[in-house]
Amino acid sequence: MSSPEALHPALETMEPRSVASHFDMIRQTPRMSHKEAQMRAKVVDWADSKEFKYRLDAAGNIAVDVPASPGCEHLPPVLLQAHMDMVTIKKGDSTHDFEMDPIPLERDGDLLQSKGRKTTLGADDGIGMALAMAVAEEDMPHPAYTILFTADEEDTMTGAHGLGEGMVPKNIQGIINIDSEAGADKICHGSASGHTIEAEWDLRPEDRQEVSAENHTAFKIELAGLIGGHSGVDCNEYEKRGNAIRILNDVLSKMRNSIPDFLLEDFNGGQKKNSYAESASCMVYIPNEKVDEFQRLIDQAKRVIASKFSHFEGEDNEAALTAQKIDTQIIRRVLNLQVRDRLMNVLSSISDGPIKKSGSEFVTVSNNIGIVKTSDTGIRFVGFARGAVTEVARGREARQKIQQILTANGALITQIVDHGAWQEPDGSLLVEVAKQVVRDQGGEPEAFAYHAGLEVAELKDRMKALGGYNTDAMSLVAIGPKIIAAHSTRERLDIPSVKQVFALLRGMLEKLAA
Repeated sequence: MSSPEALHPALETMEPRSVASHFDMIRQTPRMSHKEAQMRAKVVDWADSKEFKYRLDAAGNIAVDVPASPGCEHLPPVLLQAHMDMVTIKKGDSTHDFEMDPIPLERDGDLLQSKGRKTTLGADDGIGMALAMAVAEEDMPHPAYTILFTADEEDTMTGAHGLGEGMVPKNIQGIINIDSEAGADKICHGSASGHTIEAEWDLRPEDRQEVSAENHTAFKIELAGLIGGHSGVDCNEYEKRGNAIRILNDVLSKMRNSIPDFLLEDFNGGQKKNSYAESASCMVYIPNEKVDEFQRLIDQAKRVIASKFSHFEGEDNEAALTAQKIDTQIIRRVLNLQVRDRLMNVLSSISDGPIKKSGSEFVTVSNNIGIVKTSDTGIRFVGFARGAVTEVARGREARQKIQQILTANGALITQIVDHGAWQEPDGSLLVEVAKQVVRDQGGEPEAFAYHAGLEVAELKDRMKALGGYNTDAMSLVAIGPKIIAAHSTRERLDIPSVKQVFALLRGMLEKLAA
């Protein structure tokens, strides 16, 4: 762990210092989904240094036991939970290696972000980990609790799905998840279901054709600089944020209307299923006699994109469409027109962004076209649908519709993962405790439900499957500091809210001991 003397300058004003120190250690530790070994080792080192007992399971989770303070041994324990992995997204010009490099930091007023906004920050959920570790070091009255650091939350929640027997005490009264991103006064009492679908088209030799530079001019089209964002939390702002995959495909669709014989070599966009694609690119070949028409279409698309996406939250953004002429005399093998049309039609047919709303604001069903990648041997697609607790069936239907479109167009489905929604009933113990602590500290609590997935629902279902837990009586709640634009290179952490949420977490544990 970082010593106080070695604290990164951008973290100097974060309070308490113990949280800042733990976060400094976490941001220096690579922790991609499915590659959290170094992070697990750091948690083990910390637990050993505090003489806390810990357990690991086959799913990659770590459970750390914090014994009750004197006089509180008779109280039922509680579970604190945060996830170890982070969403790993970077700008196209970034050389950052998420498997090796620490996240460089800088401050923008009271906001913490990656240096130059070149990568995600990893406050989701590194700050949740840091808060849990720091509160465990406090001298205060509290019941016994276990801190569960889960694996792979940002991919398919395999840590929660595979929680091992004996990791969590059977008599816990509830779960305090520290992965909310709304700030101290906002108490999360529900989250959406999630429905992952991955597919692949194999590219056979006959699916490609040769193109010669004698008759065609090559262009690399790139759309970059979109805001990106969390495909659930930021869904209300989809029209302002956009999805580079969908936008670029729309450009190609208009091009096809005017230049039906243009050729497409590849299409690539997106980095994570649960993030709006900030960039996308493709290589096209335009018949020489139609280059002027191509340039006209590109100029028209540039103006539309600049007008719609170049200004957001009072900032000038870098959203831009470019078409660079590529001088090549090499005969290339490109997608034949049938495969080109199949791909473009799929990307046009699949719903993207909000599908259904409750009122004018709250999104209840959505989908995100997260990744499209072309290789020599195939085209990979990853999508992610969500449904509010009242719309889980519709969320699943959205995924099933994607599946139907993909299979009808020759794609092989390679993975389907569904996780459930969650909504606390009125009077839920931990929700009420959180609200009371906020009031005690001078705030006005607001309970809300996320259009995003949190692990508490999966953990509760897993405990029910394991047996021995009173899941019907179990109380669930999620809290966390304010994070802006998670799952994007513009991810920022509100520094003052860290102190407020630490006080909330500490206050909740103290109140459970009263």
